[in-house]
Amino acid sequence: MKNRRIFIVFALSAIVVSALFFALEFKQFLDLKHERTEVEKRIERLAARRDRLNAFSNSVRTGEADEKHAEQLIREKLGLIKRGEKIFIFRRQ
Repeated sequence: MKNRRIFIVFALSAIVVSALFFALEFKQFLDLKHERTEVEKRIERLAARRDRLNAFSNSVRTGEADEKHAEQLIREKLGLIKRGEKIFIFRRQ
C-alpha cells in the first residue's frame, strides 16, 4: 500500500514536471514566432527602401532627377538624414 502511494506521488510529480517543461517550450515557441514576424517586417521595410533607392539611382542615371529632387528623395524617402541637416551632393567630374 505504501509503495503504491509512493508510485502515485512519483507519477503525479512527473506529470507536473513534464507539463511545466511543455509550458516553457510553448512560451519559447511563441516568443520565437513573435521575433520572426518582427524580422519579416524589418526585411519588408528594408526591401522597400532598397526599391526606392534603386528607382532613385535609375532616375539619376537617366538624367531625370535634378539636385532638388535628389535632395528631397534622400531626405524623405530614404529616411537616412533628419530634416534640417545639411546634405552634400558630390558630383563626378
